[in-house]
Amino acid sequence: MDWTFIRQSLIPAEDKYFDKFLIEVNKDKRIEIYFEITEFFGKGDLFRGDDMENKKKRMPQNINNLLMEIGEKSVIFQLYVRLKDRPWNAYYNLHEPGCDVVLINKERNSTIKIEVKTRQRLFTTSGRSSFNFTLTENEYNKVDFLVGYWFEKNFYFIVPKNDLKETSSNMKKLFILRANITKDGQLSKYLQKYEGKWDLILNEIDIKS
Repeated sequence: MDWTFIRQSLIPAEDKYFDKFLIEVNKDKRIEIYFEITEFFGKGDLFRGDDMENKKKRMPQNINNLLMEIGEKSVIFQLYVRLKDRPWNAYYNLHEPGCDVVLINKERNSTIKIEVKTRQRLFTTSGRSSFNFTLTENEYNKVDFLVGYWFEKNFYFIVPKNDLKETSSNMKKLFILRANITKDGQLSKYLQKYEGKWDLILNEIDIKS
């Protein structure tokens, strides 16, 4: 199915919250898809049932958790529409630490593991934009791909784990996608290799099918 992702938005409805995706199927038809995120969005009683000072203290963590949830769900959706004609399914990983999304082919007992990292507020005082998407050593050892989601730009960077650069912090190994975006908003050639390249995952699926 040919389609174009238009935008993603947060929709409050009474005491519920939804993540809305607007998809253009063709020039005459657009569809809206909703994911309910109420349970996650209200985690910690951010908007009710507590004094304002405690709400303010918890707000950054709640927002980060919400962004993480949005990133993971949007990646699962992106994979879902691409796997419709393949004997593979995308699932949240609820059991094994180290990855967020697992693709499974039950016919061949094959899996592909993906860690999702979401980033926001990436502008610096220099007018340039920079960001790191980072895997711990445990995450690196567990997964096949990193998908970095840049929330403001709605960019997805699909990176085979072997392409990540190894570094360290506090005597611990880290594996990162490091990139800068110029003042005029252009992606570097390095980033262009990975932005929107879902075929990197689909090619791995074909190898394991």
